[in-house]
Amino acid sequence: MKWRTAVASQIVLVCNLTGCTNISGGPESLDAGERDVLPPGFDGCSSIHVASDQCVDQTDGVQHPVVGTTLEGENITISIEEYQTRCGQNICGCRLEREENLILLLQPCEMYPTVIPLCDCQQTLSVVVALSAETKNVMIYRRPDFFGSQAEPELIYSAAIPGN
Repeated sequence: MKWRTAVASQIVLVCNLTGCTNISGGPESLDAGERDVLPPGFDGCSSIHVASDQCVDQTDGVQHPVVGTTLEGENITISIEEYQTRCGQNICGCRLEREENLILLLQPCEMYPTVIPLCDCQQTLSVVVALSAETKNVMIYRRPDFFGSQAEPELIYSAAIPGN
């Protein structure tokens, strides 16, 4: 019983460090002691809510995500289809604004899994982010968990925001 409690606490802690909002609210910005979960260049990244649908078993090999954007007033809604994860893995995100760029990082809420499933799946993610008047471009990076290696973020989308 104690082991389950410790593991559950560790998962919530890791999720908190990555800004996961669906379990405990997540921090607004990560502190210096928590930066080991974020890649270099993402200091000060603020958490965002990442909605997802049910994971669908993926047997077709690695797919590149399909990204769509919609402007709604001062917000941009970003839909990411065919986002590949491990089965049962929740995705968390954070945002940065640098010059004219809105930069999003998507990564597993639990970056240090001790046990992984032997399957992958695809899901559709959705993010709604407020835009500043200066924002002209959106860039989306994804990163897998650290099981087996410390992967660097991969740019999966970069585009100008029409009309902004």
